[in-house]
Amino acid sequence: MNRFLLKGLASVLTMAVMFGTVSCSDDDDKPDGSVAVSAVAVSPTTATVKVGESVTLSATITPDDATDKTITWSSSDEKVVTVDAGKVTGVTEGTATITATTKDGNKTATCAVTVSNEAPSSKEVR
Repeated sequence: MNRFLLKGLASVLTMAVMFGTVSCSDDDDKPDGSVAVSAVAVSPTTATVKVGESVTLSATITPDDATDKTITWSSSDEKVVTVDAGKVTGVTEGTATITATTKDGNKTATCAVTVSNEAPSSKEVR
């Protein structure tokens, strides 16, 4: 009887493979074959900038072969700091958080930004 059971199981598995009901897939792959974003990181994770000056942040998406690497940048307080495509500009003294959000998967990463109100260094004119 075991021989019949094994033959039946082998037949079922063969048919399942033939008709595509058994498949293996990577969790990062979408049904359309594109590769999903699994994480995003911002560098640096903290920054200090003077009023009127700028610093540029970079975002790294994982995996490297993700199909849609679109990032949206935002500031928690645009009265303190603004951001445009990763370029952070100090507006007034204070602190704010810059967030990078992926379009695919809505993954986020942040950078804490401190804006100082220090006057620029003066040069002696002769």
